[in-house]
Amino acid sequence: MIYGHKGTIHQTGYVDVELAPEGHVVAVWFRCHPLPFKQTKDGLDRAVDMERMYKNGYFPPIEAIEFTEEKDPKQTQRENIESAIDNLAEVIKQNVRHSCRRISALAKLENVLELANSEISETP
Repeated sequence: MIYGHKGTIHQTGYVDVELAPEGHVVAVWFRCHPLPFKQTKDGLDRAVDMERMYKNGYFPPIEAIEFTEEKDPKQTQRENIESAIDNLAEVIKQNVRHSCRRISALAKLENVLELANSEISETP
């Protein structure tokens, strides 16, 4: 996903860094989109070098940021389980001739799906 290309409500070309009163970073934004960040503490020499770089350098404005879209692992698990259940349901429909047994087997599959989804939801 490319965020910011061809404009957004805000037209800034930089990131905003929000600090807590104690001085640590609490959020980093590009326009209205929060950005992932990792805060590290620099030594004095590095801090001086970085301040000098920003005071003396020119940085072209940011027009857009591209994000990789990763699926939530839990959602992937759910989709895999649902696909397996669908495949089993097809096997049951094609091979279990007695309607009562077929209905019973399909109902059990629904229970398995519900149980699996609840287990995924409870997993940290």
